[in-house]
Amino acid sequence: KVVTETNPFPTLLSVFCSPKYAMPNSRCLLNEMSAIVGTGIDEIMRHNPSLRNIVLIAIIQVMKRIVFIGKNLTTLEDARDFGIAAPSSSQEASMHVPDLEVARTHLMQYGYNITQLIEQILHNEDHIPHFIEVGGFDLLLDLALWSTMPGGRQVVAHISCLSSPSISNVTHSSTSSTLSAAVKTIATHHDPQKLIKLLAAALESRILHLNICIKALRNDRISDDAEKFMCDGLTERIPCVPLHDIQESEGNSTLIHNLSTLFRSIISVDWLVNSLATVVKAACQRSNDAGVGLGRSEREWKKEISSKSFENLI
Repeated sequence: KVVTETNPFPTLLSVFCSPKYAMPNSRCLLNEMSAIVGTGIDEIMRHNPSLRNIVLIAIIQVMKRIVFIGKNLTTLEDARDFGIAAPSSSQEASMHVPDLEVARTHLMQYGYNITQLIEQILHNEDHIPHFIEVGGFDLLLDLALWSTMPGGRQVVAHISCLSSPSISNVTHSSTSSTLSAAVKTIATHHDPQKLIKLLAAALESRILHLNICIKALRNDRISDDAEKFMCDGLTERIPCVPLHDIQESEGNSTLIHNLSTLFRSIISVDWLVNSLATVVKAACQRSNDAGVGLGRSEREWKKEISSKSFENLI
């Protein structure tokens, strides 16, 4: 009762999104400390089910904070590298970000630490329904988008050095791998139909954004027709030099910005497609393990992937 009334968890977990506790300012979260904290929180929830809700809400608040920081930082990086005016909210945030490179390093640590903590919690399947109920799965998808990829010219410079970006880890960390593992764990123990619907909605949104990015790079007038992905000649306007060596100019700045947003969009679609495949694969495996006969859950997710909307998405 006393713990519920005082609720120390938001304060405890705030260390995972504070520059004060990130390297190089502090070493307190090194040596897998976030995983150790996650194990301890799991034990608290297992032995005190009445605390589960406030603990998960505290975790959700940290995830939302990291996503917010990631969105602002990407906007500020684009503004710095491409001369794009940042929204007033991002400009206000920039007053507290003296060095965007340091801020990006901190954000990578925030993403890594919170995913390590979440991974420990999701090992207990009893927590998974409650985690999804408070919005945890949607925020996992947002974390993959906003905490793993740099903005500005950084992502272009990095991808230009890769032979196949789609099969490479563009984050220089294991954060995206841990997020994928979390999706797989949830898919193994939760209703696949609900997960497929959530992933399909997120994927639909990112595909629409990808089409806008393609049109911007082609310098086409953006229309409402989001079904045609005209990629022919998409690279003709890009100079035949390493992308990170393209000289600064107003025209090239626009080109690099369009490339940056296109690459980020492709990477996010790629990750979501892999996550969707993971959920479907886990659902098939569960059906095989269940033996002969269709249960209600199996009928629902098979109906979902047989729908016209899902076919159009694919």
